[in-house]
Amino acid sequence: MKRPVRSLKHRWVAACPSNLFIELGFRIQYQTVLQIIFFSTDTIRQTKLYRLVAARMKVLSMIQPWASLFVLRENEFETRSWKTNYRGPLAIHTSKKIDKAVCKHVAIRSLLSKHGYTEETLPTGMIIAVCRLENCLKITEENQTSAVLEDGQIVSGNDYFLGDFNVGGYAWVVQDMKILNERIPAKGQLGLWETDLL
Repeated sequence: MKRPVRSLKHRWVAACPSNLFIELGFRIQYQTVLQIIFFSTDTIRQTKLYRLVAARMKVLSMIQPWASLFVLRENEFETRSWKTNYRGPLAIHTSKKIDKAVCKHVAIRSLLSKHGYTEETLPTGMIIAVCRLENCLKITEENQTSAVLEDGQIVSGNDYFLGDFNVGGYAWVVQDMKILNERIPAKGQLGLWETDLL
């Protein structure tokens, strides 16, 4: 008769879908451990199991209205003067500051109103979305109406209009943007920062 598997020191699960746990804010650690199965022959076999470790999520703070326009995917890139080597889950946080002059621009007002926003209703001081940071591409050319990234990609239209494409800066590329159903109040910081609120 087979006895129950002996409990392990950490919480482990077998054959877990890693992408699911990453989306839930977990970091996956892979480690081969000895799983002892008690048969009549006391056979010992090795099995690759997965340990889930709660992870602090990286966060990027952005000024409004740029934050909401980016989260709503009105533009594909977030432009920064600096790059990061980090790749992975990223939360988008809105700072307390609103660029009121930009909000009064007719084109910006039109883009915001398309999604039901005005300057007065933009969320501030909150984490509003999560995504995955895929790349930071250097801006190599800029000619007043378009820009070129280091991979040869040409940026134009709203992507160009809603960014700051100075040569030498970086265009941050994200995927899988998900707007949170419930925004999370948080105090922002400069650069990439971390939170365990998610």
